[in-house]
Amino acid sequence: MQKSHFSLSLLVSLLAAIVLVTLNADIVRSVSVDLAHHYALTFRIAETWQLVPNDPTLGEMNYYPRLSHMVAAIAGTLFGSPFVGLQVVTLASLALMWAACFAVFYTLPVRAALPAAAVLAGLVWLNQRYLGFDLHGAEITGNYFFSQLFAQALCMLAIAFAIRLDARKPRPYVYGFLVLANYVVMQAHLLPALELLGVLVGLVALDNLRFAGPPRKRAELAALSLATLAAAFYSVVLSPAFTAMRQISENNGRLVLQHLDGPYGLILLCLAGLAAALVLLFCWLRDAGHHPAFKFMALYGGAVSALCLLQAFLLRFHLGSEYAVKKYAFGISSFVLVALALLAGSLLGRLWKARAGDLAIPAPLSAAAVAAALSISFLYCAPVLKLADASDIAALERQLLTLRDTTLLPPVEGKTDMVIDIGRQSDVVNYMFAIGIIHVPRAIAGPDMLLGYKLGPFEQYRTIISSRDGSRYSGRNCATSETGPLMTIDAACLKKAVIAASVCKQTLDFAARGDLESSMLSGFSVAEQSGRWTDSHKATLTCTADKPFTRATLVAAPFLAGGHPRQRVLFSVNGGKPVQHEFTAPSDGTPIVLPLPPMTPGEQMVFTIDLPDAVSPQQLGIGADGRQLGVTVLTLSFE
Repeated sequence: MQKSHFSLSLLVSLLAAIVLVTLNADIVRSVSVDLAHHYALTFRIAETWQLVPNDPTLGEMNYYPRLSHMVAAIAGTLFGSPFVGLQVVTLASLALMWAACFAVFYTLPVRAALPAAAVLAGLVWLNQRYLGFDLHGAEITGNYFFSQLFAQALCMLAIAFAIRLDARKPRPYVYGFLVLANYVVMQAHLLPALELLGVLVGLVALDNLRFAGPPRKRAELAALSLATLAAAFYSVVLSPAFTAMRQISENNGRLVLQHLDGPYGLILLCLAGLAAALVLLFCWLRDAGHHPAFKFMALYGGAVSALCLLQAFLLRFHLGSEYAVKKYAFGISSFVLVALALLAGSLLGRLWKARAGDLAIPAPLSAAAVAAALSISFLYCAPVLKLADASDIAALERQLLTLRDTTLLPPVEGKTDMVIDIGRQSDVVNYMFAIGIIHVPRAIAGPDMLLGYKLGPFEQYRTIISSRDGSRYSGRNCATSETGPLMTIDAACLKKAVIAASVCKQTLDFAARGDLESSMLSGFSVAEQSGRWTDSHKATLTCTADKPFTRATLVAAPFLAGGHPRQRVLFSVNGGKPVQHEFTAPSDGTPIVLPLPPMTPGEQMVFTIDLPDAVSPQQLGIGADGRQLGVTVLTLSFE
């Protein structure tokens, strides 16, 4: 009889995972706010290894389960960068998640395991190529569910080892292992811990229902089962992490799922997961329980699907959030593919045995199959869009740390430092470093960095940290020091410079050659050679009157295309009656004149450009530009 290649598959998967993580370590797949919050907790752990209660820079991360962040902090210490540590642990979790699925297959005879691995890799590829359902791996693309993916990998690894124990050790060992694994998973994330708890509950129920021994043995099993379930529920439901995660689950974030955002899509997926679980359980019962992989995967799929349905039911009573319900989709979609692969592998293994008997499959072939299947699953489990280079972010991290430790003065009560416009990175990366490295309270950094991406009231700042090149706040003669590509700016000096530059002077040039203060603008794209495109249905410019001007003239050129023949512009000031102009033909610059109300020197003027016809070239199918283009503004002048 053929043996399984379980140990070999684990070893090869580990080696393949190291290679995959190394080759993909520079690809940052998400720059969501979650990345910043997970980084801040990781950095704080690596920085002090002892968190201060109610740290204002951490928010809900003060009571978030910390196992995954502790592992990332340890990795960050080894690599000399908490961000690199977070990146490596994230990718390693993804690799181990799929490696655990192949380890489940390789608890079977290799004649079934090898085709199951090949089928799963093929299904993962086909899904990305033609279907697009969100599998494990999509948790860190767009959104950044770092802890959930980490805990999910631990959950699947625990199931793979439990399958091995089920066939080799008495029942108390299996129960004890799952209780311990459940406690560990709970220290990282609630959702996979509940899934593993569901597997344990199902296993205990199945064992008791199928037990055919004498009454005394039945009573012993019942007592063991009650003790096991009590320990398991205590390790999860009564854990402080359970309460914390339940509170967090009430927050309804944004999670878009392919094909499942309709009212019934996720419910149908749950039903498909339950159906696949029942088929696996039937196959296990039909084979007289010879292959526990079918049993455990049936229990896992049933648990994930049932928990999702339960969460959806509770949502009707305003318990939890739609966000929390949707998070089960990654596991259910992945389980359905794993179940199909397991069934196909079993069938092909039977055909192999019927034709070739117990002809041994060489270990090198088995190892190559695992490595190839893991590589395909890792690379094609989710569309990968490189949003940033991890090496660039890590370099900025080191430069910021050097600047902080050598230049910044000790904290002053009521004042904070701020990070903005560093290294041409996104607003989330600036926010991440602000709350992580510079210890800016989230109550300040959130509104400033994430809502408007501009500095708030200057009175709350002491020092601004920015790039020497490409920053909105360089060139103001307010720099106090320079460290590599970064500089520090005195906030009081910058306030005066910005006020001086924010005057409604005779002509404001929107082109790259102009000296327009970017913080005066909202709803605009970057400055180009001739002007700035509006990038919204509404754009504003705010400036301070210093003379009693009587009219303003906006010079603009429209965005028009074959399928978009007109562009309306409504130009107003301080919420007053707008002047309307309609573009129906291309223009190199058309003046739109707006009479101004009486102005008092020092009065703030807010000029608004409403663009009801703004549209992106991407929406029109004429390019990849996703900006909502209305007009390109050349100048705004006053008379």
